[in-house]
Amino acid sequence: MNKSKPTVADAFRHQLTALVELLHSTVPWYVRCIKPNVLKTANNYDDEQVLTQLRYLGMLDIIRIRQQGYPIHSVTEEFLKRYHCLVRQEKVPDDLLRGTKFILEKLGASKTEWQIGKTKVFLKNSVHDVLEEQRRRLLKQKCIVIQKVWRGWKQQRAFLRDRNAAIKIQQHFRGHRQKIHFLHMRRAAITIQAYVRGMFAREVASALRQMRRVEAEMRRKEEEEKERLRAEAERAEVAATAEDHEQVMSVQTREEYGNAQQELAAISTLVEKNVLQKRCAEGAHGDCLDLDAMFSFLSDVQDPQAQAQEYLSCITQEVDSMMAEANEEVASLASTDVSTSDIQNRGETPSPVVSPSPPPPPSPSFLRTSSPPQPNGTGSTKGSRDVTPEQRVRLRHPSSNRKSTSVTATDNDDSERELRRRHRVEKKLMELDEEEVEEGQYHDMIEFAEQHFNSHLRDFGGSNVMRTLARRRKSSGEVLPKYEMVTYTRTSAIPTSHVHMYDPENIALACSIFKDVVKYLRGDNKMEGDVQCIQTILGHGIEREELRDEIYVQLIRQSTNNPSREACIKAWVLIALCVVAFRPSKAFSKYLHCYLKKNTREDWDIAAYAQYCLDNLNSTNATKRKMPPSTLEINAVRLRENLVCRFYFMDGRTKAIDIHPSITAEDAMKALATKIGLRSLECWALYESTPDGEHVIKAYEYLADIIYQWETCRRTSATLTKYTTISKRGPTKALGGGECRFIFRKRLFKTTREIPQDPVEVSLLYAQAVHDVVKTDSFPVIERVALLLAGLQAQVSLGEPSPTEEL
Repeated sequence: MNKSKPTVADAFRHQLTALVELLHSTVPWYVRCIKPNVLKTANNYDDEQVLTQLRYLGMLDIIRIRQQGYPIHSVTEEFLKRYHCLVRQEKVPDDLLRGTKFILEKLGASKTEWQIGKTKVFLKNSVHDVLEEQRRRLLKQKCIVIQKVWRGWKQQRAFLRDRNAAIKIQQHFRGHRQKIHFLHMRRAAITIQAYVRGMFAREVASALRQMRRVEAEMRRKEEEEKERLRAEAERAEVAATAEDHEQVMSVQTREEYGNAQQELAAISTLVEKNVLQKRCAEGAHGDCLDLDAMFSFLSDVQDPQAQAQEYLSCITQEVDSMMAEANEEVASLASTDVSTSDIQNRGETPSPVVSPSPPPPPSPSFLRTSSPPQPNGTGSTKGSRDVTPEQRVRLRHPSSNRKSTSVTATDNDDSERELRRRHRVEKKLMELDEEEVEEGQYHDMIEFAEQHFNSHLRDFGGSNVMRTLARRRKSSGEVLPKYEMVTYTRTSAIPTSHVHMYDPENIALACSIFKDVVKYLRGDNKMEGDVQCIQTILGHGIEREELRDEIYVQLIRQSTNNPSREACIKAWVLIALCVVAFRPSKAFSKYLHCYLKKNTREDWDIAAYAQYCLDNLNSTNATKRKMPPSTLEINAVRLRENLVCRFYFMDGRTKAIDIHPSITAEDAMKALATKIGLRSLECWALYESTPDGEHVIKAYEYLADIIYQWETCRRTSATLTKYTTISKRGPTKALGGGECRFIFRKRLFKTTREIPQDPVEVSLLYAQAVHDVVKTDSFPVIERVALLLAGLQAQVSLGEPSPTEEL
């Protein structure tokens, strides 16, 4: 083949060949062109010239031939396919020719207007036009039907889609409404249960108080009886001692009297001898002797019997005075006891739900266990034991007993209500006794799992690759036993929550929390990631009460038999943070308490965290945390230490105290008052000072929540700065030294007229007044108030004036 450049002849030959091939591949159709006018202008037809051209082209002859003959030629097969639709209700013969004839006859076409050959059918225009018109009309009708059906189907599909969507929306709306209704009913039931339990608790507390009063009255009577017996014994002993002493004194008196008689007889004989001797010596002297002067020495000798009588009278007076003092002391003790019990009775606020009738009698077992030991062989003690509880109560409350008796006699409903209340209180007392017995029992986590856990499949979990491979094979359906659901697992996902839940959103969050816990324990994150993970987990627990037990269960599971010591310590840190942030439910608290108590005997670090959790679990706070822990709080709990925070006073002083993560503003104020010596905290409060302003911190708010807000807002106060102290440790680091501060000041009220007597409070109030009046100019003052402030400053600076200075 010649590869040279093609010539013009070659190009012409190729074009001609292509044109011939194109003509052979097509059906030739010759178009005859006519000129409408000689000038070739638009919209201008020359009729004569047009007819002349049509005549010479032979078009008129062709039209005439066509009109006289059968211009429409069609193959029978195509004719049947095209016009079979016109007689679709009739049965058309299978033969082509007969079928064609059948169609033409059925349509009423004249036989002169059509002819059928061997393979074709010949039609005139009149028949062909009618057939086409009928076919076009039928197609139009069927198109309308198709459009109608299609539009109906489209509308039906849209309706079904909208209907299904509406049903789905209604389903979710009704479910959401039922869930809200259920939550409202549940909250209402919890509230009713709380009030009913409070009513029952008040009834039991009232019964216990009454029982204590009865026991105190019994003990008082027994003490009085013992005192009376002791006084009688002392009196009898004193009387016996006095009688013995009297007998001894009478014997001594008789002996002394006999000795005195003998001495008198001896003296008289001696005197007589002397007289006789003098008479003999004097002779005839007849003077009379002065016997009074002679026996004057006898006046100095005391009568021993009179002395004994005087001694006995003194002893009797002393005994009588002692008995009088003893009786007065016993009477004073009895009056003091009665007045104290009356004061207690007056001080108790009656519960609105407890009826005015006396509380039910205590159970015999309780009386047997709580009654004090009695002295042996005393009739008064036996008499006190024979007194029934109703009589004891009646002695203390005669008016209320008469009132309850009258109400019982008049109204049967009140008596039945009172009887039910008594049964209820007795049952509660028995339950309290049983709870006291069960306090020493151990509650295992497996028991809680058997009662409250969902079922987990064994082949669920593992890594993402393993779960993808596990989807390809059929699940075995084996369920994990409960004891394996409370021990460590290597899986990073769970099919559903551990604890039964009602809210599907909480179930999804529980699965997500387990993934975060596993990621945190594995140490896949950095320090910032761990802090964010901890805050996310605790934030869910603080926000949703239903997730709290689930979080505790997941952490207990991952900390039990964990092969990694580091992961186990991290799990215990998270448990400690959870205990500080929120409390478990009442049903789960005893199991958590037993678990923590069991781990206090484990490794030293774990035992320290377990004891830390127990100490915080026993603390009672009225409200829960509102914010997750901050980074500083997490580090403090990890080290089991407290945070040191600064508190500012209006006089420029600063005090730093240790704050626990669970400390409230009220606890901090008490610690500050103890540290500075403030005696009364009435109207004193903590203020949070920020660049945006100051606001008071409520007494039940947690300081750790405020520190978290400082950290979230990137405040400089949320960082530890050096704090100078006079302790031996030197300067330490404390919070609250930046743009945000805790200020201790008093909330002032205009109606206050009482002047405080505490010098510490006076000093703080003066500093606050100087700050508000002089520095911030918050309160414009007059000259008199300024003089009062000056006098107060002198009083604070110089102290109280002494009496000598006043003179």
